[in-house]
Amino acid sequence: WILSTKNYLVSKNEFGRWIYKLYRDYKKRKVFTGLSLEAVFTKIYQEKMWYFGGQPDKVSYYSGTGSYGESANAYIRLVVKLVNENQIRSIVDIGSGDFAIGKSIIESSPGSLQYFGCDIVKEIVDYNEKNYATDRVHFFHVDACVDPLPSGDLLTIRQVLQHMGNRQIMQILYKSKSYQYVLITEHQLAEGQQRVFNADKTAGPDIRLVKGSGVYLDKPPFNLKVSEVLRCREDVRGKEAYIVSYLVTN
Repeated sequence: WILSTKNYLVSKNEFGRWIYKLYRDYKKRKVFTGLSLEAVFTKIYQEKMWYFGGQPDKVSYYSGTGSYGESANAYIRLVVKLVNENQIRSIVDIGSGDFAIGKSIIESSPGSLQYFGCDIVKEIVDYNEKNYATDRVHFFHVDACVDPLPSGDLLTIRQVLQHMGNRQIMQILYKSKSYQYVLITEHQLAEGQQRVFNADKTAGPDIRLVKGSGVYLDKPPFNLKVSEVLRCREDVRGKEAYIVSYLVTN
């Protein structure tokens, strides 16, 4: 009877579809309620929750579609440009994940550049350390909200904050003040399509964008001074959206 009730609600009226959507979203969030941040992201990787198709063949870990494609390539070119123009000697990357983007940045940058990849999922850090670590590339198992971060010239955070709650974002932003350059990238709706800025959420694989929100660093409760340096079109569920990179003024 549960299945028939669901089918009736979804097919017969708009209100029923809205109720069912709320219930479905609640079930998704409930899985992560009460878990530590490390447990949340470990679960996401172990259960391959970001495998939406299009991932490379035979990858051991996959950080999602945001790590590949033209928007990722444009971001890589931007970071390399920042490195070259500002004589940046080291990058600290929060949420280094499968290292797809970091690897391309290192391969396209001066030979003296140091890369410090930080991730909360230990098995990914161990895998990357075993397969990719060199005298220029290093990986750290850290919770960026509470653990000390490596020192560096440029801090990069690409499509990571969108998976976290506002308090966790605030913790990371506070720690970002110690870096000379801070580059943060988020997926955002087109101007005027937002229902609310910076709606809070439980940490998990989903993002605010599908609910008409997103992470906007220049809006409350974050209120940072930022300048946009890159915007790439990438729609979500038929909605006009962009992956936007900002330099933060500390």
